[in-house]
Amino acid sequence: SPSVDSLIFKHCLAIRVKVFVDEQKFTYESEDDGLDVDCHHFLLLSLPSSLSSASSSELLERLEKEDEAVKSIGALRQFVKKKPGKVARVAILPEGRGKGLGGLLVSKVVEWERENGKVKELFLHSQYLPKTIRFYERLGFKSDGSPIFMEDGMEHIKLVLPL
Repeated sequence: SPSVDSLIFKHCLAIRVKVFVDEQKFTYESEDDGLDVDCHHFLLLSLPSSLSSASSSELLERLEKEDEAVKSIGALRQFVKKKPGKVARVAILPEGRGKGLGGLLVSKVVEWERENGKVKELFLHSQYLPKTIRFYERLGFKSDGSPIFMEDGMEHIKLVLPL
């Protein structure tokens, strides 16, 4: 049986490929960039209310068995060593959008970092799109004044959140 980390990563990468490669037309190579080994991976699951009190181990077991009641719906990665505090690849599948799940996922990472982390701020490279920037601003991120830059063929801006 796969390790918890590899199981979570498999589901996170699948979500990222659907969102960034299939939908947004980034290349697979830019998504599977070899940097994931330096990251914590956060996976958001969609569950029926009957599983709301299930343990993490039970949910992971159901995920491994591909139980249809437990659906992977969101993912993000946070760098640990090379770029500590960097949050990246925030992705929510289409059926989960517009329900506050992206904000919930990012907020959980912020909460985890405030309780357990060693960094003084989180930062990310947001696509330079008004809707995307507003999403992160509602979560407390702000531009650090850096110029807009190109990343994977698209304009991005650096946003930071002091902890």
